[in-house]
Amino acid sequence: MLEAWFKDSQDKLLELVDTIPLNDTVARDRVYAMLTLLRKLNQSLNQFVEDGELSAKEYRKLLELEKKGFLGGLLGA
Repeated sequence: MLEAWFKDSQDKLLELVDTIPLNDTVARDRVYAMLTLLRKLNQSLNQFVEDGELSAKEYRKLLELEKKGFLGGLLGA
């Protein structure tokens, strides 16, 4: 759902750029700044999700190793 929102927001900002007169550099700069911030936010959220998924996988592996180690210790292995 967030990906669709980012795409829609980006598309609307690009459409807005087309309506701004070429001599209105202040408005163009503002839209460009919004596009840049939107892309950076999207990248940051994607990285946050990827890092969280990686951390979850590492945590599950650690738990599995602890279980194996504990059971191995009980069984003398």
